Amino acid sequence: MLFYASEKYPLEDSYSKYIAEHGGRTNAFTASESTNFHSDVNIDGFEEALDRFAQFFIKPLMSADATMREIKAVDSGLPFSGFSLVYYFSHC
Repeated sequence: MLFYASEKYPLEDSYSKYIAEHGGRTNAFTASESTNFHSDVNIDGFEEALDRFAQFFIKPLMSADATMREIKAVDSGLPFSGFSLVYYFSHC
């Protein structure tokens, strides 16, 4: 969800696009007790990349549509246990 948008940079996925345009890449994974975010970028894009990343924590934007897409992505990666995040969040 973090790599979607922020108040300062409201275009969805603009962080990943910015990183790619400046010779870098992003990745993230969630373990059982933590989430790890990885980015690299050419030095000329570092300051703005850092600002863009910080904005995800300062003023994130999480549209209902983007949130549901993320829930579905997480749900599809879980082993079937009879519990569905999509069902849970659409019936709250």
